[in-house]
Amino acid sequence: MSRRTRRMRRRDVRGEPLTLLVNDRYPGQTRKALARLIYRYRSELAPLVLGAATGLTAVFLHTWLPGWAPVIVLLALAGSTALWGMARLTPGLRRIERAYTAAVTGAAGLWLAAATAVGPGTVPLPALLTVATLAAAMPWWWHRRRRARVRVERTLQAWPDIADAVGLHGSRVMSAVVDLWGWRARIGLRRGQTAADVITKAPALESGLGTRPGAVRVEPDPARADHCLIRVLDADPHAHAIAWPTSASDTEPATVTAPIPLGLFEDACPVAVTLAYRHALVGGVAGAGKSGVLNALLASLTGCPDVVLWGVDLKGGMELRPWAPCLDRLAPPRPRQPTCSPMPWPSWTPAPSGWPRSGSDCGNPARPSPRSSSSSTSTPNCATTPRPPWATPTPSPGAAGPWPSPCWWPPSGLRRR
Repeated sequence: MSRRTRRMRRRDVRGEPLTLLVNDRYPGQTRKALARLIYRYRSELAPLVLGAATGLTAVFLHTWLPGWAPVIVLLALAGSTALWGMARLTPGLRRIERAYTAAVTGAAGLWLAAATAVGPGTVPLPALLTVATLAAAMPWWWHRRRRARVRVERTLQAWPDIADAVGLHGSRVMSAVVDLWGWRARIGLRRGQTAADVITKAPALESGLGTRPGAVRVEPDPARADHCLIRVLDADPHAHAIAWPTSASDTEPATVTAPIPLGLFEDACPVAVTLAYRHALVGGVAGAGKSGVLNALLASLTGCPDVVLWGVDLKGGMELRPWAPCLDRLAPPRPRQPTCSPMPWPSWTPAPSGWPRSGSDCGNPARPSPRSSSSSTSTPNCATTPRPPWATPTPSPGAAGPWPSPCWWPPSGLRRR
């Protein structure tokens, strides 16, 4: 046994390893974590904070200014009326959102006036404040636009980590806008990076943002080469039919010179066309949506006071008959019945040399004359068939004959006056 071992035994010192427990928490860590949690969920806690602030304000006013209750009532009613009636004060809010804001403002003002006059602790004001706060918080918590905005804000806060993961080191978010289908942002790039680098990393951005494949669109900024525009679609705008908006003031143009909304592009940008002083042709295969485009145009143009709508329906009224009350004139086509029965069209073969090329009887000049044909079909002579004066073609100056034969077809939808 070694000398060191005997010495350790005499001193009763054990050679076993020791476990050292160190408290690595620094002062204020709990408060900092709580503050970070409150900041993260500040949007969800906003109704509760507003209710608490209303209660504290009532305590202050009842203590120092108890006679201000009538003034608070007038201010609450005036503010609620202004928020509901004046859309200019809240241009980004819809009608139902303005109604919610006006209702919350009026209710909070009336409760504050009552608490200022009699005291916030008077029964049943505390219970009424609690119930009203929870009732106002429910629509706020379930509001789709608010939740989408909060989700985008949290995504943008994590952008530095996402950019490092996809290879866009040093990029930053300069601005962002949330809309119905997703959000768009302006990205500032590091020196040496361009929008082409971001375009090539679009699939990696979809993975980093946690979106579906094909949801990210990247466009260069026309003003600066070191900036780019990113469009992220949370929902596909073409996945389902888009319902026609119920608010006519937001969709229908006030004049025909304003652009007419037709739908959405694949990146959810609105499609708008201007029809004033222009001709339009809507084409496509069967089932492509030509009738839908026509209905969208008519729905917008019927609200314009400077438009007179005429319609000619070539499908016997199937397309435009539902719009008849909105049209000034509607001319469905009449059955195309010729006044004389032209001879049957023969096989598509060159006519013999003995057949006339320009005839004065029924038929097209290129068709064979009935008198020269060996067919047994009896066809009347159209030269003796009377026709109205408006059906006679009027030659233009300098035009050369021969003119078409006297056999005529009534124009579709033409009215005789």
